Amino acid sequence: MTGRSAESNFTEAPSQTLGRVLTVLETIVALGPSATLADVAAQAGLPKPTVHRFLAGLSRRGYVRRDEHGTYSPGPRTFALANTAQSRCDYALVARPALANLRTHTVDTIHVALRDGDQAVYITKLEAQRRIQCASKVGAHLDLHSTAMGKAILAALAKTDREALLARLSLVAHTTHTLRTLPALRHDLDLVAAQGFAVDNEENEDSVRCIAAAFRDQSRSVVGAVSISGPTFFLTPKAAIALGPSVAEAAAAISEALGCPAASANAV
Repeated sequence: MTGRSAESNFTEAPSQTLGRVLTVLETIVALGPSATLADVAAQAGLPKPTVHRFLAGLSRRGYVRRDEHGTYSPGPRTFALANTAQSRCDYALVARPALANLRTHTVDTIHVALRDGDQAVYITKLEAQRRIQCASKVGAHLDLHSTAMGKAILAALAKTDREALLARLSLVAHTTHTLRTLPALRHDLDLVAAQGFAVDNEENEDSVRCIAAAFRDQSRSVVGAVSISGPTFFLTPKAAIALGPSVAEAAAAISEALGCPAASANAV
């Protein structure tokens, strides 16, 4: 380009320049604290002078922080923007595309629930395409130890957080199939973590089976789960296991829509 650097020509290629700036900011967030200029340039695949110029602008606006050692980390405005977006998030709306895709795999009831302290709460429900319907209601709370959604959430937590939560739970028997001891529940949670989804085999309600997987937000925190529920005479153990990967895929899609990094989005 005659007489001008393509890197500095924002007016002729604004979308390209904006894309590069966002790449640098995303790289800073992905690398975490104490990222060097060389680290950011290598990860972003951009020349150091270009990255240095973008970082200077982001630092002035508070989106990036540069410390006394010359390393970079996300700035206060980046955290404020993320927190504001999360506080205003409509989880049911965000989950809608993933639920529409999951509907192509099942005619049974689909739920989304969010963790609410030591329980979970239904926030959306797609009714079964059968005459037989689940009695669940949006806004209702459910126990973590006896439901597939709850077990998926528990299995996805960091071990210390999980154990602290397990210590607080009262393992109430909802049916004769409810897991009533911590060793039995821990064993089941290990299986959930290994296979990528949880199954509730009539543990919360007689004659109802459920498959669920947990999803995360942009901070990698476990915030909820998505599930399929149905009568046991339709949703057999074999059918439930077969649907597991589809439920896990829906959970990963919701995580991605919430801004969770890809490496964590596929976690239970």
